[in-house]
Amino acid sequence: MSLCLSVCLSFLPVCLSGHLQLMTPEVPFLFQFIEHVAKDEDRSDGVTACCAGLLGDLCSAYGKALLSELQKSPSLNIMKLLQEGKSSRTKRTKTLCSWALKEMKALQKWSVGMEGIMYT
Repeated sequence: MSLCLSVCLSFLPVCLSGHLQLMTPEVPFLFQFIEHVAKDEDRSDGVTACCAGLLGDLCSAYGKALLSELQKSPSLNIMKLLQEGKSSRTKRTKTLCSWALKEMKALQKWSVGMEGIMYT
């Protein structure tokens, strides 16, 4: 699983370098993958940190364009992953999970109809 995350994370510099459209078709699959990881109760702290970093980067890169994907995704598992990560003993995991939640909260102010999702 960590190999898959490493591959996903290696694409993000391309997105952030002005070629965002290259990654756009893959965003739904990235969310499905993160959802799959979030359901795995045996995931490592490092995998949790990578997922949080990926989510935060996606939010930063896509901004409001990501809202529709956040609404489609079964976000409760993802939110649980981030909340658990905030309680990690590892500073990196705590920091990345807090940052991802902050990025998602920033998008929430632009959203309409996401009443059931709490970003704290």
